[in-house]
Amino acid sequence: MSTYSRKSGYDKISNSMQGLLIQLSLDGKFIFVNQEASRFFGKSSDQLLQQNFREYLLRDDLKRIQQIFEKIRQSKKATFKFSAQHIVPTGIRIVDWKGSLIKENDAIIGFQLVGKDRTKTQWKLLEKNKLAILGEHVAEMVHELNNRLTDINLTAEYLLKLIEYQKEPLSTDILRGELLDIKKQVKYAALIIKKFLQFSNKLDLNLEQISIKPLFSELIETPAISSKIKAHQIEIYLRLEDDVQIYGDKLLLLHAFENILMNALDALEGISRKPEIKIISTKKENEVEIKIIDNGIGIKESDLPKIFDPFFTTKKAGKGTGLGLSISRKIILKHGGKISIKSTYRKGTQVSIILPLLDNFGNYLEK
Repeated sequence: MSTYSRKSGYDKISNSMQGLLIQLSLDGKFIFVNQEASRFFGKSSDQLLQQNFREYLLRDDLKRIQQIFEKIRQSKKATFKFSAQHIVPTGIRIVDWKGSLIKENDAIIGFQLVGKDRTKTQWKLLEKNKLAILGEHVAEMVHELNNRLTDINLTAEYLLKLIEYQKEPLSTDILRGELLDIKKQVKYAALIIKKFLQFSNKLDLNLEQISIKPLFSELIETPAISSKIKAHQIEIYLRLEDDVQIYGDKLLLLHAFENILMNALDALEGISRKPEIKIISTKKENEVEIKIIDNGIGIKESDLPKIFDPFFTTKKAGKGTGLGLSISRKIILKHGGKISIKSTYRKGTQVSIILPLLDNFGNYLEK
C-alpha cells in the first residue's frame, strides 16, 4: 500500500491503535503519525510532518539508528526490530520499534514503524537494581541515624543529671548550648532521611527551556552557596557562554549543580592557598560541557571509583550523607547527559557535565 495513496479508513484504523504508528520517508522525515504517536512526540501531526525522526533521538542513539535504517535499505529486509531512546516532553522514553518496508511498484519508498513505550518496564528494572544498592547501604544509613540518636540521648541524660544533682538552677548558657546540640543532631538526622528519600524516589521531569548562564548566576546567589563563598573568601570565576540553552527540569538541575558546587566549596576549607572555583561552559556541535573546577583538597585515587556510590563520602563524620553526587548523577543521566570526575589529591578536582543542547532535539515546548 502506498503511503501517499492510503485506502479510505486507514487513518481511522491507525488512530484506534493503542501503540505508536508512524511512517517515515527514506531520509527519515515523518509522512504519517497516528494520534498516539502525536501525543507521544508532543506535536500535532501537521507539525511532525515538517520534522525528522532523528530530531527526537537521544544523541547516543543517532548513529546506531541511522546505521540500522541504512542496513535495512541495502538488505531490503521485509521486517526488522530495534529499540531507541527518545527525548520528548515527558522526558527520555525508551521505545521498542517493529518495522517494515513501504513499497511502491517494488521500489522502497519508506519505513513503517509500530512502537511500544517500555519506559515503565525499564524503570522497574532500574528500581529493582536500585533497591539492591539501597539494601547494601541501608545499614550505613541506620548507623548514621543511630549515632545522631545516641548523641541526643547522651545530651538528654547529661541535662537530667545536672537537674538531679545541681542545687542551684541550671545556667541558661549551659541549657542553650545543650539544646542547640540536640537541635543540630535532629537537623542532621532529618537531612539523612531527606537525601535517602530523594535517592530512592523516581525522578519525574518538568521540562522547560533553560539558559545555562542565568542558571548558575541564580545558583551562586542562593544563601547556602553565597554564605560559604563570603565566609571563606572564595574566588569564583564564571566563564559561561551567553547563548547556551538546554531543555530540562530547572529545579532538579539546580539541585544537581548545588550538590556538586557544595562539594567543591567544602573541599576548599582549610587549604593554605587562595581558594578558587572555576565554572566554564564549552558549546560543542550537539552538546554543552560544563566544568566545575576547584583547587581544594582533591580526592584520593583509591576513592575515585566509589565517588558516585550512595552513602560514600570522603567528608568527616557529621559533614555529609554521601548521597549528593549519587543524586546529581541520577539527575544528569535522566536529562540524557553524562558526568565524570577527575581529581588529584591535595591539588584539586574537576567535575565535567555534558548535556544535550536544545537545538539537538528541537524545541519540544508547545508555543
